[in-house]
Amino acid sequence: MKKIKSIADTWVRLLSIFSKKQKSKYMVMVFLSVLSALIEIAGISVLLHTVLSILKPNFIQHNVFTSFLSKALGVEDQIHFVAIITCLLFIFYVVKNVVIVQINKSQVKFAFEATDDLSAKRYSEIANNDLLYFKNRKSSEIINELFGAALFLPETIIIPSIMLLSELSILVLMLGSILFYKPFLFLFTILTIMPAAGFLIFYNKNRLGKMGKEVHKINPTLYENISQLTQGIASIKLWKGTSYFEEEFEREKAKLFKFKKSIYVSSQFIPMRLYEVVAIGGILCVVLFALVTSKGNSSLISYVSIYAAVSFRMLPSVNRILGAFNNLATNSYVLDYFKNEISETVEKPSLSKAQLKFNEVIKLENFSFSYSSSEVIFKNLDFELRKGDFIGITGASGAGKSTFINLLCRLFEPTEGILTMDNLVINEDNKEAYRYLFSYVKQDVFMLNTSIMHNVAFLQDDEDVNLEKVKLCLAQVNLLPWVESLPNKWNTSVGELGNQISGGQKQRIAIARALYKEAEIFIFDEATNNLDKESITQTLDSINHLKEAGKTAIFITHKKEELKMCNKVYQLKGQHLIEI
Repeated sequence: MKKIKSIADTWVRLLSIFSKKQKSKYMVMVFLSVLSALIEIAGISVLLHTVLSILKPNFIQHNVFTSFLSKALGVEDQIHFVAIITCLLFIFYVVKNVVIVQINKSQVKFAFEATDDLSAKRYSEIANNDLLYFKNRKSSEIINELFGAALFLPETIIIPSIMLLSELSILVLMLGSILFYKPFLFLFTILTIMPAAGFLIFYNKNRLGKMGKEVHKINPTLYENISQLTQGIASIKLWKGTSYFEEEFEREKAKLFKFKKSIYVSSQFIPMRLYEVVAIGGILCVVLFALVTSKGNSSLISYVSIYAAVSFRMLPSVNRILGAFNNLATNSYVLDYFKNEISETVEKPSLSKAQLKFNEVIKLENFSFSYSSSEVIFKNLDFELRKGDFIGITGASGAGKSTFINLLCRLFEPTEGILTMDNLVINEDNKEAYRYLFSYVKQDVFMLNTSIMHNVAFLQDDEDVNLEKVKLCLAQVNLLPWVESLPNKWNTSVGELGNQISGGQKQRIAIARALYKEAEIFIFDEATNNLDKESITQTLDSINHLKEAGKTAIFITHKKEELKMCNKVYQLKGQHLIEI
């Protein structure tokens, strides 16, 4: 009962993540499963009547169905009747299988459409989380979750749950039919087939559930290994460290394959072979029973025919039930990806509405922030940023400079305090538009693996890109001559994370991106740390153009060249900003 309750809980959890519309469609799919079960039973019945009509001449006249059909067709000769019913059997099975395939197609379509919707909502939920969410979670865990939500839910949870209902319906209807026609065979079937099925279901449930969770744990480790290898390959090679990553990958992969092999053998191969043995053993037992009890050939033929026909359809059903149980048991962790409540509609941020303009001043008033009760970063912090300011922020490593910027951009939520711009309180309703005023140029610039043009006109489709504006922005950062000297010009790919261009070129493309966006406030976070002297000079010249254009900028830096450009310099010390 505990195992059945666990599967029932999985069903409840599955239904809980569906919207009302999806729940209604799911119930339609369940109804179609019952309908396909009735069609399957009808198919077995027609098959059995055909076989008995061939083997037992008297069966035609004594059976209600065959007698009615014989009289309706006006056929009394056995050979002619058998020929007709055989043709009808073939036609029925063709139609039956076409109908069931269409039912299965609609069920599979529903499973993938529901997953498409659910995974999109989950992606949106994750993407719209606070920046702190991403800092507190490994990227490999997030990747694993989104892949699990998008790729695994249909075939591991939704389709097996529908199949389980379908095959259970077939099993119940078949057992009911046997009980009505041959009570002895009903008892015999229960005593032979069901114990084997029950043993496998209950034996595998805990094992497969545990192994499924282990697979779930190992996947992020493999993602992390590959991600670290590709991103840190230069440092890894300098340390002769590729073997370390190879060994770690092989070790984790060996664990993964060990569990997957065990899952596959336990859920796919063993049940099928066991049921084959059970079916053959059952037929032999039926024959022995008939011989021992001195039943005639007629009864023997009936028993063997009915049991063979039942086995022909019941054993695959039991096998599919077991497979569905195994799938649900092994992969129930996939539903953990949807443990957060999913609303009926998730509104995606739109930059086209609620645009804001920075005219005078941004204020942080009585701001406090802490990562935990024991780790207070800021306490009652006050700060003003006026339009046109060039402000420098210095401080020891770990003092909270980047945290301060994340609070100013409203990427972090403060523990206490109010953020206002031109006396407008920045809250949940307008924070997207407020964030759009900023451009953040870091030491390691984020670049898309696409063209220079699309890295300037960031996240815009081809038809939306203003190429003349891209050229103007590149010219403002003194990159246009270099870009036009390239064979593919602005369509030149920058490579993964910008690895095909220099650090100085990346920094200036980031500034050109901010100019294209028409950002009001620029943040430079140790932006020139890894640049050579010439690149620093070119980058600072580009920043000077921003000053001339009346833009606002904040520098997180200790470099004198950058601090000289600032009209105010603050030091972060003891949870406060002190002007120096």
